Amino acid sequence: MFPINTIYIIFGVTAAIIALALFIVFRKHDKLKKGVPALALFAIAGVYFFFVNHVYIVTDDNQVTEYALIKTSDFDLVNGTTVRLVPETKMDKSWLINNGTRPLKFETVIYGNANENPYEFELGGYKSIGLDNAIDYLFVTPPNSIKIKSKSATKGWLHR
Repeated sequence: MFPINTIYIIFGVTAAIIALALFIVFRKHDKLKKGVPALALFAIAGVYFFFVNHVYIVTDDNQVTEYALIKTSDFDLVNGTTVRLVPETKMDKSWLINNGTRPLKFETVIYGNANENPYEFELGGYKSIGLDNAIDYLFVTPPNSIKIKSKSATKGWLHR
């Protein structure tokens, strides 16, 4: 696991280098010089969204540390047990680790007209679970409405 900011820097620098290199290579081709770097940036974004899982590690004092999971990793909890995290290739895949005794509550908040029902669960102390949603609201109450570009949006809310 890597700190999430490190992954952002790695992907950002890689994207900039590839886009610049492709622009230089295709600078004499009027039709390609704009499209190829954009396509490369789109491909790198796809790699990030489908192959990088977010890991949220929460302690009893509501401190959240966020990591990026690219390969199978073991995480040692403060009680001495170990959690094995295996990355999955899907959009918005996240892992939630409760590294304390106090239970956590996760809920989905649906904005707009969605065909899905909101769900919620409670995660006990020193447990972990894989989520199919990102956690958008960490220990803050989500707004009653948000501006969305499609018919609906589903957001994750973590609280006690």
